[in-house]
Amino acid sequence: MRSADDGPAHELPAQLATAGLAPTLGRVEALDAPPAGRDRLDPARTEASAGIDVRELTSATDLATLSPAWDKLRAELVARGGTVGPFLRPEWIYLQAEAIAPGGYRLFTAWQDGELRGVLPLVAESRRMAGARARMLRSLSDEHSQRFDALVGGEGVARALVEHVLRDASWDVIELRDAVIGTRTGVAALADAARAAGCAVELWPSLLSPYLPLPATTAALGSLGTAKFRANLKRRKRKLEREVGPVRYECLPGGEPPGELAAAIEDALRLEAAGWKGAAGTAIACDDALVRRYRALATVFARRGELALYFLVVNGERRAFKLGIVDDGVCYLFKTGYDPALSSYGPGYLLVQAMLHELVGRGVRTLDFLGDDAPWKREWTDLARPHAWYHVFRDSWRARALRAWKYGALRVFRRLVPGRRRYGLAGR
Repeated sequence: MRSADDGPAHELPAQLATAGLAPTLGRVEALDAPPAGRDRLDPARTEASAGIDVRELTSATDLATLSPAWDKLRAELVARGGTVGPFLRPEWIYLQAEAIAPGGYRLFTAWQDGELRGVLPLVAESRRMAGARARMLRSLSDEHSQRFDALVGGEGVARALVEHVLRDASWDVIELRDAVIGTRTGVAALADAARAAGCAVELWPSLLSPYLPLPATTAALGSLGTAKFRANLKRRKRKLEREVGPVRYECLPGGEPPGELAAAIEDALRLEAAGWKGAAGTAIACDDALVRRYRALATVFARRGELALYFLVVNGERRAFKLGIVDDGVCYLFKTGYDPALSSYGPGYLLVQAMLHELVGRGVRTLDFLGDDAPWKREWTDLARPHAWYHVFRDSWRARALRAWKYGALRVFRRLVPGRRRYGLAGR
């Protein structure tokens, strides 16, 4: 929720500029396709979406003005059981736009009786889809976004957005990446509306993200994990203190002086690059654009008091970190790293243990590990959320051919021909 200190909505671009961000605008079964026909719009269904006006925003000023209505709609949908998290905030869209679509993107908004009822951020691109050239509208997200959804305030809103986008003949496929499966998401509502309009919708499994519900008191944290796991953590901490030096934990929740926060972010990036990612050239620090992106992420949400940046400090030095965002009672863990010289002591496990105590004291109800499944995450929880890439194929010969290749012939090819990467067919 926006606090009084955040200032009026029209100051949002200036706030982001202080973070170094200059907004730029411009296994799951596939769902069966309906019978072929030319992007049919059922008159009865079209009537159901009547009275809903869809507009495409074109300037940063429009977005800043939209911010209060956006926050109001998001809060309403969260209260109704929709997707939670920072992924649907206007600040998040600014961050994604600068990182993913500096040349401009397409933000579709739906209005009814003067009220904002839907937000769908997409970006146009032409690229290969499993080796075949495709004209796409894809979600304003990538592998660093972790999760995507749209704000959709009802079935009529979903239909209106789909009908509007279908009138644009410049695309063959809409690709909505890493949407949660099995919940009341905006993406699921859009998929239903697309099928009703004559499109085929397919799901490609992607992430399986573990999450950990937290107890109401820190005392109850003592029962997390097996007795052997808890004893091992105590042993490792004692060994670390005995062999390396005193151990303490540090948390930066936001509100720190700019210089202190900047130094902490640099320490986190240094630790993330200290392991195999740095050696492989895939660490954030190896990419200047990613460095700017994560600096902005931390700065923007620190200003809101929603940062969750934790350090394991050993003998006076920061040796491990966890970077998250706290939103609506959930901590979303975006990045983690540690000094590989301490790997035998389990620094990441020790830091998670300390995090949990601070988060419970902060009133957080869930730790969402984000990303894909991993053994270290499963030490803490057996629960996980499945995600998928939703592909919406319009009812045209080109789109039907793409669908038949990716979800038909290519699946058979992958089963029959090993070493398919030689043919450039391994990707989505």
